[in-house]
Amino acid sequence: PGGALYFRSECIREARACSLERLDPAVPDGKPAPILEGIFGFRPSEAGNRMLVTYARTDADTYDVAVLNLKTNVRVTLEERILLPALFADPQGSKVVYLVSQGERSGLYVCDQVP
Repeated sequence: PGGALYFRSECIREARACSLERLDPAVPDGKPAPILEGIFGFRPSEAGNRMLVTYARTDADTYDVAVLNLKTNVRVTLEERILLPALFADPQGSKVVYLVSQGERSGLYVCDQVP
C-alpha cells in the first residue's frame, strides 16, 4: 500500500508471533517502523487503506483476526478463534470473510462493519 514495504520481524514461538514493520523506500536511509506486535500473518486490502492481521492463539489451533486502518492507525479485533484464512471480500477492505469451527458457532462469517 502506498509503495511501503510491510514485513514480519523479531518472530518468536516458531514464527507464530512476530512484529509487523513498515519501511518507506522513498525515505533515504529510512528505518523500519514497528506497527503491531505478536501477529501471525498480514494481508493488505487492494486499495491499501486497511491491513488484515491474524494472531495465533496459545490455547488452541485457532487464530484471532483484526483489522488495522492504515489511515487512522486504529486496530479492531473482528473475531476470536477462527480458522485460516481470513480474507478481504472487497477492494476497499470494508468486508472480511472467515470461518469458525466451534460447535454451534461453526460456519462462514462476513463482517461488514470493518472500521
